[in-house]
Amino acid sequence: MIAFGLFLLLAIGITAGFALASGDDPATLNLLGFDIETNDRGIFAAGVVCAIGVFISYRIIVIGWRRMLRRRRELRELRESVSQTEEIPEVRSHRRSRADEPDDESDEERDHFESAPHD
Repeated sequence: MIAFGLFLLLAIGITAGFALASGDDPATLNLLGFDIETNDRGIFAAGVVCAIGVFISYRIIVIGWRRMLRRRRELRELRESVSQTEEIPEVRSHRRSRADEPDDESDEERDHFESAPHD
């Protein structure tokens, strides 16, 4: 696989060399209504810039895809480990009201505050 990749790079390099060496013919590049006078080398350079942009975009997509798959796998493993270790208790309410507390103190004790600390 490495040898094949190196062969492709060599072939691309030779092709690019020939394109740059023989690219003296005038050409007009039409981009969104703008006419740019250039030669074949300029068009080749624009193609190279576009190819680099496509490669960078592809790499960003691949990196994001791998990160998403890694997070999914990690979440799945965490869910499996939690379900194997214990059952999650059902939560009825996050808040407690005063009605839920036992009434150990009388109203007088609750309303009376002393300024000195107790020993």
